[in-house]
Amino acid sequence: MGKTVYFLGAGFSVLFGGPLQSNIIKEIMAIEQNGNEPEGFGQFADVKCRLLNFLEVAFPKINENDYEHINIEDIFSILDRAILNKDSFHIYSLEDLLEIRTALINSIIFMFKYKLYYHLDKQLLMDFLNILLSQNSNSTVSFITTNWEIILDNVLFKILMNKENPYSLSYGFDTDYYAYEGNSLKYFKNKDKIIHLLKLHGSMNWLYCPNCNRIFHDFVEKIASHELQHEQYNPRCRYCKDIYKRKYDRGDVENPFMLRSYLIMPTMLKELDNLYIQQIWHQASIELSQADELVFIGYSFPQADFEIRYLLGRSIRKDCKIKVVLYKDDEPKNHCTNDYHLLPEHRYKYFFGLNDDAFDYSGLEGYVKKNMEISNSSQQ
Repeated sequence: MGKTVYFLGAGFSVLFGGPLQSNIIKEIMAIEQNGNEPEGFGQFADVKCRLLNFLEVAFPKINENDYEHINIEDIFSILDRAILNKDSFHIYSLEDLLEIRTALINSIIFMFKYKLYYHLDKQLLMDFLNILLSQNSNSTVSFITTNWEIILDNVLFKILMNKENPYSLSYGFDTDYYAYEGNSLKYFKNKDKIIHLLKLHGSMNWLYCPNCNRIFHDFVEKIASHELQHEQYNPRCRYCKDIYKRKYDRGDVENPFMLRSYLIMPTMLKELDNLYIQQIWHQASIELSQADELVFIGYSFPQADFEIRYLLGRSIRKDCKIKVVLYKDDEPKNHCTNDYHLLPEHRYKYFFGLNDDAFDYSGLEGYVKKNMEISNSSQQ
């Protein structure tokens, strides 16, 4: 059996409560206080208000009730272009724009935490991973994903905690544990096989120190949200705060070396020059170049992801078999013929030269069911 690499998009997480990228603003707008929301709602309400004020200025022709239809890429691209040019934007100074961008990121982080707060049933994903790992005869299993959420991380952690587990986990670079040493990747090293989980756009369970450049991780918790709740959690780098502890205690330094989330936002001006991100993309290129089969699950292959298109075009071998798993809503027969050029199938076919047999519109659930049947029949 050859090597299979799985490329996961936002559609992979839909069954577990994750939002599609096209619905991010809509989901942010829909969050209201109901008494059951996770910690940090007060801070979220403040940053959401700041975001709404910016949208009113940046999109004056759009009614507030229609803000949910604004493309998230348009918002970030406006902010990033102004910041890159060191421009003001209407009533907003450069400093204001930096704060608004942070407010938007924090809104997204809280929205993910809110959306996934009540979705705890991961049995489908556990079945998927158990089948995949039982069928694997290679020394590595590779996932490449554009997702920030940590649904896959959580389930992989449960598998790794099994004493008989032969796998170690790699994010593509060395990380440090955030709070609990038992969550450190070092406890899963020196195994016979490796699971690569390569998160091209960062992750909700990472925090980054801008001083010493360490990235801290937690398998269980979305610690990126601690940046939003810094007054309570005070997430400072434990290495750097010890070095400069005297100055902090005297009050010479305010919040020294505050850890920050590291998420690559959906913008036409993505910053991919961080050392760790470059290592992840390099490892992704290696995994893709070794793939005999590449399975896309829930990834719509948007035009704006031109860096990913370059990565795929540069890395994939000519003899690599490609499979695309999408959902019924994506199926061309459910759309007007004139809209075909807007659908994922069109983008995949004209980039990879695929035929109809390469597409499966049963989603993750259907894909897992089919593989379970194949696995059961092979054992009989």
